[in-house]
Amino acid sequence: MAGIQNWRDLWQRQEREISLVIYLIAIFIALFEPMISCALYATVALIWFMPDHRIEKAMHNELEEE
Repeated sequence: MAGIQNWRDLWQRQEREISLVIYLIAIFIALFEPMISCALYATVALIWFMPDHRIEKAMHNELEEE
């Protein structure tokens, strides 16, 4: 289980870093192409709304136990 926790921590850290980089790029691009900037903001939102399959699996297993 420790390996899974390490992988999860790594993904969460990368998710934050990727989001920060995309936000910084979007801010700069907004000066020239606002629509592209909006698309980048939407991309960050999609990254954070993607469901974690491990959570879905745990919820499914919990429902089966009840």
